Amino acid sequence: MSSVQISTLGERLTMTWKEARITFTFDRWRTEKEAITAEVTITTAAPGYNPHLTSGRLNLTSLTTRHQWANRLSKLYAEADWTTLLEEGCLKALMHYRGGEPAQRLTPAPLGAGPTWRVQPLLYEKLPTVLFGPGGSRKSFLALWISLLIENGTAMDSVMAVQGRALYLDWESDADIAGYRMGRFIDGNPVLASASPLYRRMKQPLAGDLPALSTLIAEENITVLIVDSLGMACGGKDLADPSTAIAYFSALRTLPVTSLSIAHVPKNTENPSIYGSVFFTNIARMTWEIKCQTDADTGTSTVGLFNRKANERTRPPIGLEFVHHPETQAITVNSTTITDTEVFLDSAPLAIQISHYLEDGAKTAMILSRLIGKPLSSITSALQRGEQKGKFIQIGDGKGSEWVLPPPITEPDL
Repeated sequence: MSSVQISTLGERLTMTWKEARITFTFDRWRTEKEAITAEVTITTAAPGYNPHLTSGRLNLTSLTTRHQWANRLSKLYAEADWTTLLEEGCLKALMHYRGGEPAQRLTPAPLGAGPTWRVQPLLYEKLPTVLFGPGGSRKSFLALWISLLIENGTAMDSVMAVQGRALYLDWESDADIAGYRMGRFIDGNPVLASASPLYRRMKQPLAGDLPALSTLIAEENITVLIVDSLGMACGGKDLADPSTAIAYFSALRTLPVTSLSIAHVPKNTENPSIYGSVFFTNIARMTWEIKCQTDADTGTSTVGLFNRKANERTRPPIGLEFVHHPETQAITVNSTTITDTEVFLDSAPLAIQISHYLEDGAKTAMILSRLIGKPLSSITSALQRGEQKGKFIQIGDGKGSEWVLPPPITEPDL
């Protein structure tokens, strides 16, 4: 028997015996109790035969099933030694499936090394991020804009993207709406004109569509996956069940990409979070809360992004403005100061809120407590931490002491 040539594309494993003119393709792997099965398609390049010989789900660990397949294939194409081919094919397929990721020896990284960025400061490279917020908070708008930045490798104000290929998986809308929004973004931001992300309207849960997605990602060199939205991608399972979150992130982990999952929030909660099990937050490496204020007359939306979890360190809030031009319908994206919008100020870190109120002059901790609506002990602790970092300066001693911002650093005259 001639040697076999083996190749992979995503989850798909292909074996070809050139001299025998036979090809096995293994896809849609599944583990059921003690059995490992795969959908197997067998074709031939021999002249005078239908290239497709047979296909079906094959139990790779069953000798009886291999014998049955060998008998069937011998009737379809008698030129090959099917017993040997199936034995070798199943053995190599099992070794491939069970092999997993190779182990690697850890070495110390230099100071400052850590997770790299695909979109700084929003998406860690090759790790999962979740963006969550209420309906109408422009989550899909933001995700589409991020996909355009990635395709173009563009830095826009506070957000910097490394060029790659984006795939937008949509369970909630369709390509017409996404295409319309994309056109308006490009109208308002011509630098994005060369961007062309892939879009796929989804019908199955993420885990059920992994084989096709894995192949598409490999074929198109996809680097970033947008999941819109997380609840639908879980297939309607109980989102409060920890196993749902674990299964979702396990499925994502099989895909060698950076991911951004869009999630909703529970109703009537004082502290918004990702709807469902806490494991959606715990397993994600980065989470961002989005808040939005939209002008009913112009359609212009001001968006605040608040980093609620980061694998390394929490990032400062980000303010963006989606400006809708009434005549052209173009959408221009600009940076904005998060504290300029009152509705966002309460969501900002306490140190940012304190800085905002100190911009117009010195204040005591008691006055800051009243303005911000936080306990005096929390304000005092934040001021003391800020003083250690050089963010705040205390004037005087005791309860009556006031706090100010440090003077701005001026460049020396040359």
